[in-house]
Amino acid sequence: MRHIVVVGDPAEGSLQRLQDKAGIRVVVVENIQQVKQEAQKAPIDGLVLSEKMSKESLTDLPHVIDVSQTLIISGPPSVPAAVDTMKWLLGKVDGRAAKRGSQEFPELTLEDFVELKFGEFVRAMKASSARGLHVTLIQAVERPLIQHALHETNGNQIQAAQLLGINRNTLRKKIVEYRIPVTRRSRQSAESS
Repeated sequence: MRHIVVVGDPAEGSLQRLQDKAGIRVVVVENIQQVKQEAQKAPIDGLVLSEKMSKESLTDLPHVIDVSQTLIISGPPSVPAAVDTMKWLLGKVDGRAAKRGSQEFPELTLEDFVELKFGEFVRAMKASSARGLHVTLIQAVERPLIQHALHETNGNQIQAAQLLGINRNTLRKKIVEYRIPVTRRSRQSAESS
Protein backbone atom coordinates (compact mmCIF):
# COMPACT_ATOMS: atom_id res chain seq x y z
CA MET A 1 0.00 0.00 0.00
CA ARG A 2 1.25 3.45 -0.92
CA HIS A 3 1.33 6.18 1.74
CA ILE A 4 0.65 9.78 0.65
CA VAL A 5 0.71 12.65 3.12
CA VAL A 6 -0.92 15.95 2.21
CA VAL A 7 -0.02 19.07 4.18
CA GLY A 8 -3.21 21.07 3.81
CA ASP A 9 -6.71 21.61 5.10
CA PRO A 10 -7.74 18.92 7.63
CA ALA A 11 -11.32 19.20 6.34
CA GLU A 12 -10.08 17.29 3.29
CA GLY A 13 -9.42 14.24 5.52
CA SER A 14 -12.42 12.47 4.00
CA LEU A 15 -10.16 11.65 1.04
CA GLN A 16 -8.46 8.94 3.08
CA ARG A 17 -11.47 6.63 2.97
CA LEU A 18 -12.01 7.24 -0.73
CA GLN A 19 -8.43 6.40 -1.67
CA ASP A 20 -8.09 3.22 0.41
CA LYS A 21 -9.89 1.26 -2.32
CA ALA A 22 -7.09 2.07 -4.76
CA GLY A 23 -4.39 0.72 -2.44
CA ILE A 24 -3.28 4.19 -1.47
CA ARG A 25 -3.52 5.60 2.03
CA VAL A 26 -3.97 9.36 1.99
CA VAL A 27 -3.51 11.30 5.21
CA VAL A 28 -4.12 15.04 5.44
CA VAL A 29 -2.09 16.84 8.11
CA GLU A 30 -1.66 20.48 9.08
CA ASN A 31 2.09 20.83 9.66
CA ILE A 32 5.57 19.32 9.40
CA GLN A 33 5.42 17.84 12.92
CA GLN A 34 2.41 15.78 11.89
CA VAL A 35 4.31 14.69 8.78
CA LYS A 36 7.04 13.42 11.10
CA GLN A 37 4.46 11.44 13.10
CA GLU A 38 3.13 9.87 9.89
CA ALA A 39 6.68 9.00 8.75
CA GLN A 40 7.21 7.13 12.00
CA LYS A 41 4.11 4.99 11.31
CA ALA A 42 5.10 4.05 7.75
CA PRO A 43 7.46 5.26 5.01
CA ILE A 44 5.94 8.14 3.03
CA ASP A 45 5.89 7.51 -0.72
CA GLY A 46 4.41 10.87 -1.70
CA LEU A 47 4.23 14.25 -0.01
CA VAL A 48 1.98 17.08 -1.23
CA LEU A 49 2.93 20.49 0.15
CA SER A 50 0.59 23.46 0.20
CA GLU A 51 1.76 26.83 -1.12
CA LYS A 52 1.23 28.45 2.27
CA MET A 53 3.91 26.39 4.02
CA SER A 54 6.61 28.55 5.54
CA LYS A 55 10.16 28.34 4.25
CA GLU A 56 11.32 27.47 7.77
CA SER A 57 9.11 24.37 7.68
CA LEU A 58 10.62 23.30 4.37
CA THR A 59 14.17 23.51 5.72
CA ASP A 60 13.17 20.96 8.38
CA LEU A 61 11.84 18.53 5.77
CA PRO A 62 15.10 16.55 5.26
CA HIS A 63 15.18 15.91 9.02
CA VAL A 64 11.61 14.59 8.94
CA ILE A 65 11.54 12.27 5.90
CA ASP A 66 13.96 10.66 3.47
CA VAL A 67 13.64 13.22 0.67
CA SER A 68 15.68 11.04 -1.71
CA GLN A 69 13.02 8.31 -1.56
CA THR A 70 9.87 10.46 -1.38
CA LEU A 71 8.11 12.00 -4.34
CA ILE A 72 7.26 15.61 -3.42
CA ILE A 73 4.97 18.05 -5.22
CA SER A 74 4.15 21.57 -4.15
CA GLY A 75 1.48 24.20 -4.69
CA PRO A 76 -1.50 22.15 -5.92
CA PRO A 77 -4.74 23.92 -6.82
CA SER A 78 -6.72 21.63 -4.50
CA VAL A 79 -6.17 18.56 -2.37
CA PRO A 80 -8.21 16.23 -4.66
CA ALA A 81 -6.25 17.41 -7.72
CA ALA A 82 -2.97 17.00 -5.82
CA VAL A 83 -3.88 13.47 -4.76
CA ASP A 84 -4.83 12.57 -8.36
CA THR A 85 -1.51 13.97 -9.58
CA MET A 86 0.44 12.09 -6.90
CA LYS A 87 -1.39 8.82 -7.70
CA TRP A 88 -0.54 9.27 -11.38
CA LEU A 89 3.12 9.97 -10.63
CA LEU A 90 3.43 7.02 -8.25
CA GLY A 91 1.78 4.80 -10.87
CA LYS A 92 4.44 5.85 -13.38
CA VAL A 93 7.17 5.19 -10.82
CA ASP A 94 5.72 1.75 -10.00
CA GLY A 95 5.55 0.82 -13.68
CA ARG A 96 9.16 1.77 -14.33
CA ALA A 97 10.44 0.16 -11.14
CA ALA A 98 8.71 -3.11 -12.04
CA LYS A 99 10.28 -3.03 -15.51
CA ARG A 100 13.77 -2.37 -14.17
CA GLY A 101 13.53 -4.21 -10.86
CA SER A 102 14.48 -1.02 -9.05
CA GLN A 103 12.80 0.93 -6.26
CA GLU A 104 14.38 4.31 -7.04
CA PHE A 105 12.33 7.22 -8.38
CA PRO A 106 13.37 7.80 -12.00
CA GLU A 107 13.08 11.18 -13.71
CA LEU A 108 9.91 11.75 -15.67
CA THR A 109 10.16 11.52 -19.43
CA LEU A 110 9.05 14.47 -21.55
CA GLU A 111 5.92 12.52 -22.50
CA ASP A 112 5.10 11.87 -18.82
CA PHE A 113 5.61 15.51 -17.90
CA VAL A 114 3.54 16.77 -20.83
CA GLU A 115 0.76 14.30 -20.00
CA LEU A 116 0.73 15.49 -16.38
CA LYS A 117 0.78 19.19 -17.22
CA PHE A 118 -1.81 18.86 -20.01
CA GLY A 119 -4.12 17.08 -17.58
CA GLU A 120 -3.85 19.95 -15.11
CA PHE A 121 -4.32 22.49 -17.90
CA VAL A 122 -7.40 20.78 -19.34
CA ARG A 123 -8.98 20.45 -15.87
CA ALA A 124 -8.38 24.16 -15.18
CA MET A 125 -9.82 25.16 -18.55
CA LYS A 126 -12.87 22.95 -18.00
CA ALA A 127 -13.41 24.30 -14.48
CA SER A 128 -13.35 27.87 -15.78
CA SER A 129 -15.75 26.98 -18.64
CA ALA A 130 -13.17 28.28 -21.09
CA ARG A 131 -13.43 27.72 -24.84
CA GLY A 132 -10.73 27.39 -27.47
CA LEU A 133 -8.65 24.85 -25.57
CA HIS A 134 -6.78 23.67 -28.67
CA VAL A 135 -5.64 27.15 -29.76
CA THR A 136 -4.69 28.15 -26.22
CA LEU A 137 -2.71 24.96 -25.65
CA ILE A 138 -0.87 25.16 -28.98
CA GLN A 139 0.14 28.76 -28.25
CA ALA A 140 1.29 27.83 -24.74
CA VAL A 141 3.56 25.11 -26.16
CA GLU A 142 4.65 26.67 -29.44
CA ARG A 143 6.09 29.92 -28.06
CA PRO A 144 8.62 28.33 -25.64
CA LEU A 145 9.45 25.66 -28.23
CA ILE A 146 10.40 28.33 -30.78
CA GLN A 147 12.32 30.28 -28.11
CA HIS A 148 14.36 27.20 -27.19
CA ALA A 149 15.06 26.34 -30.83
CA LEU A 150 16.29 29.90 -31.43
CA HIS A 151 18.43 29.74 -28.31
CA GLU A 152 19.96 26.40 -29.38
CA THR A 153 20.80 27.80 -32.81
CA ASN A 154 22.15 31.07 -31.39
CA GLY A 155 19.34 33.04 -33.04
CA ASN A 156 19.92 31.56 -36.52
CA GLN A 157 16.40 31.40 -37.95
CA ILE A 158 17.29 29.07 -40.83
CA GLN A 159 18.81 26.51 -38.46
CA ALA A 160 15.95 26.94 -35.98
CA ALA A 161 13.38 26.33 -38.75
CA GLN A 162 15.26 23.17 -39.79
CA LEU A 163 15.43 22.00 -36.17
CA LEU A 164 11.69 22.55 -35.77
CA GLY A 165 10.91 20.99 -39.14
CA ILE A 166 9.02 24.02 -40.41
CA ASN A 167 9.50 26.49 -43.23
CA ARG A 168 11.66 29.55 -42.48
CA ASN A 169 8.81 31.89 -43.47
CA THR A 170 6.46 30.07 -41.09
CA LEU A 171 9.03 30.52 -38.33
CA ARG A 172 9.27 34.25 -39.09
CA LYS A 173 5.46 34.58 -38.92
CA LYS A 174 5.44 32.79 -35.56
CA ILE A 175 8.22 35.02 -34.22
CA VAL A 176 6.15 38.09 -35.11
CA GLU A 177 2.88 36.54 -33.87
CA TYR A 178 4.32 35.61 -30.48
CA ARG A 179 6.52 38.73 -30.29
CA ILE A 180 9.64 36.68 -29.67
CA PRO A 181 12.79 38.80 -29.44
CA VAL A 182 15.52 37.40 -31.68
CA THR A 183 19.16 38.20 -31.08
CA ARG A 184 22.02 36.47 -32.79
CA ARG A 185 24.92 35.66 -30.55
CA SER A 186 28.45 35.34 -31.80
CA ARG A 187 29.87 31.84 -31.92
CA GLN A 188 32.38 32.63 -29.13
CA SER A 189 29.76 33.93 -26.67
CA ALA A 190 27.52 30.96 -27.47
CA GLU A 191 30.31 28.48 -26.78
CA SER A 192 31.22 30.14 -23.48
CA SER A 193 27.65 29.88 -22.10
